[in-house]
Amino acid sequence: MRILATLLVKEFKQIFRNRLMLPIIFVVSTPYMDEAEMCDRVALIQKGRLLEITDPSKPYKSDKAQLFSLRSNRGVYAYLEKVRNLEACKHAWLFGDQLHVTLHSEGDAATTKSIIDGWGDSSLEWEKIIPSIEDRFMGLMEQNNI
Repeated sequence: MRILATLLVKEFKQIFRNRLMLPIIFVVSTPYMDEAEMCDRVALIQKGRLLEITDPSKPYKSDKAQLFSLRSNRGVYAYLEKVRNLEACKHAWLFGDQLHVTLHSEGDAATTKSIIDGWGDSSLEWEKIIPSIEDRFMGLMEQNNI
């Protein structure tokens, strides 16, 4: 079954990449944000509640907070609560091998970096990133208390 699903996903992605040549409207329901990012418009829905309709290729103008990625050769799970307890932290979520951290304001970036540098892990990498559709979705869920 897993092989079939993998083949169907590959075929779907190939058809979807060629969609501009076809006079067809696709309606796709998926929990996978990488698939949603291939769409021209995305309706972000959670628990039957419409959170937002957006173009996933456009930056989120309403996101005034700064988003950063935190990585470590030692893994980042151990840092999740430490980061969430920082005064400057608005949100922090695990994203694969990294944490995505939203700060309250741009002015919090330097202070937060100084604190992280003091944690004694020379492999920690802190960099500003562009929010993905998944970051937007997580932020909307928190904003709407879902």
